[in-house]
Amino acid sequence: MVWERRDGRYILKLAGRIDLSTVSQFEDALVHAALAPERVVIVDLSEVRFIDSTGLSAVMNSERAARADVDRIQFVAKLQPEVEAVLRMSGVYDELQFIEPSKAVPRPDR
Repeated sequence: MVWERRDGRYILKLAGRIDLSTVSQFEDALVHAALAPERVVIVDLSEVRFIDSTGLSAVMNSERAARADVDRIQFVAKLQPEVEAVLRMSGVYDELQFIEPSKAVPRPDR
């Protein structure tokens, strides 16, 4: 898990698995992000290959916590097929706000 602050955004990039053994790291990172001064938190799950029910709960809880603050948390729309299928089957996918990968990290002006 990697995070960075760039252009007024807090970007959290995950890879591998979000499951019982790793979900606490994800939740801790989300708490840290929630306390950050940046207006927008972007969660990039594009390199996550597996997510279980504990991971789904963490994703859904992050979205619910952000509902009061519209656009606070956004998810990169590029997902591994297995992860997207789990999010869709569970109904979580339709609750999340997705942005295109190109909008996740603005390019510097040339």
